[in-house]
Amino acid sequence: GDYTISEDEEGFIARDRHDVHPVVDGAVVNWESFEQLAAHVFKVADVQPEAPVLMSEPMLNTRKCREKMAELMFETFEVPAFCLFPAGALALYSGGRNTGLSLDMGEHSATASVILNDIHPPCCVQKTDFGGYDTTALLLQRLKDDYGYGEDVLGSSLARELETTRNMKQRLLSALATHDAKWKYYLLDEQHHTLPDGRTIDVTKSTLHCAHLPFEPSTLGRRDDRTPRSIVDIVVDSVSAYPCEESVYSEEGADPDPLTWPPELFGNVVVSGGNSFFPLIGDR
Repeated sequence: GDYTISEDEEGFIARDRHDVHPVVDGAVVNWESFEQLAAHVFKVADVQPEAPVLMSEPMLNTRKCREKMAELMFETFEVPAFCLFPAGALALYSGGRNTGLSLDMGEHSATASVILNDIHPPCCVQKTDFGGYDTTALLLQRLKDDYGYGEDVLGSSLARELETTRNMKQRLLSALATHDAKWKYYLLDEQHHTLPDGRTIDVTKSTLHCAHLPFEPSTLGRRDDRTPRSIVDIVVDSVSAYPCEESVYSEEGADPDPLTWPPELFGNVVVSGGNSFFPLIGDR
């Protein structure tokens, strides 16, 4: 194409390398690169000049970012109409609902939000800073620790290792259907993965360690000793924050009362995002 991205290995893995990833956690961090990316998408998708554009945005997106995106769409791409809307709300609408609980599990974070009659109170938006990227990185590390797999097995560079591991994650990982304090000892059938060169490797132990990550992120073992909240935590915190002072159902100074929660709130739970495609996530 007309644009290339550096294959620098450090840039591939670093989450704060904005020159490599113009969009981080749903927010644009490099507008010049994003404009090039958008131009490529418009070209590939054959977007017609008269076509209006609907674009998703992260919950609690800043006004500055919204204005900059509108400016780019209208002045650079000359679209006739443009709408930015929270990704979680769009996922709920896709199921024909305007009230419910949305859980969006993305590449770098997961966000839970209560949406009531098209209104999403900011106090009910809860976020945790781990996602699909962390699952891939953890699986890669486990493969090296558990089996000693190195570049000779997974790839000749860090970028290739991550790509091989991502494919493995998408094919093999599955959530556990029920909570069990001894999930680490849960016995699975042996898991094997066929590499691009035709070799088959055993990955049973490593995939088991990573399958439960969204529910028990302490598995990450981050260097800064910060343990992100699990998706269960952010869902509970989101619901617990409703009704709040921004809610049309709450009385001033009143404590949250489960009896005031509309029944459709729990009847319409929508899970979306690329990190939600693991089997049994919905059951769990």
